[in-house]
Amino acid sequence: LAVLVGLSTAATGLMPSNDNFVLHMLAVVPGFVSRHIVLILLAVWLWQQRRVIAVWSATCALSGVVGAVLFLGSAVRIGISERLVLYPLPAFMAVTGVAVLATMISRRSRPIRATVR
Repeated sequence: LAVLVGLSTAATGLMPSNDNFVLHMLAVVPGFVSRHIVLILLAVWLWQQRRVIAVWSATCALSGVVGAVLFLGSAVRIGISERLVLYPLPAFMAVTGVAVLATMISRRSRPIRATVR
């Protein structure tokens, strides 16, 4: 599904809506749907071991689903609702990546303690 998100995003850029709206929508819909499924599956997978990340993933998924409902329910297909659909996955990746990096750096900066027996 993550690969589908990437392919859909690339295809969306290759087929702008002002050139061919139908092809643009055919390119964008798989990414609109699969990005939230990816976040939900990550939340379920991480729930037992990394509960904070799982909650963060579920929160991102929920905001994306709310954006999708707003996007589909409004007459205007642009604006905040479209951003709510598209931005939770990159936000999840950026925040999670920074947290992982910060954790790795903090673990490396701790002094090594020798144990005396």
